[in-house]
Amino acid sequence: MMKILLKRLIQVQREKQRGATAVEFAIVILIFITIIFGIIEFGLLMYNQHIATNAAREGARFGIVADRKTHVEIKDEVNRYGRQYIVSFGDPDFTVEVNAYNKDRTEKDENNKRCERFNEILDVTVTYNYDFLFLPFSRTITSTTTMRCE
Repeated sequence: MMKILLKRLIQVQREKQRGATAVEFAIVILIFITIIFGIIEFGLLMYNQHIATNAAREGARFGIVADRKTHVEIKDEVNRYGRQYIVSFGDPDFTVEVNAYNKDRTEKDENNKRCERFNEILDVTVTYNYDFLFLPFSRTITSTTTMRCE
């Protein structure tokens, strides 16, 4: 009689454990999936930061070469590069600001934002608003590149 009661008690205890295991699994899998998607999201953020930095470099290089490009052509080049490489869930275009300076770092007028002489300075600033896919916020990515005209 004692054996039967002991077996029944063990069986009831095992049935209770099966429900607890399912609940524990549900909690752990939610945490695990959240961590995995967080890793993916922040990996994409770092990748897009790298792309914004490279786009600013490409625009500055494009603007300082011997056939000196205008600020509109530099902006087009930066956006072409960005659309080609950016991984995003929103607008793939960058906000680009181009500034050309004389040797003494005085900004040139609005109509003449290009390198005209050797040793002038060209700044290209790229800004991109990165929207996360799974997380409910966004982040502004900014990169600036400064080069001297050749």
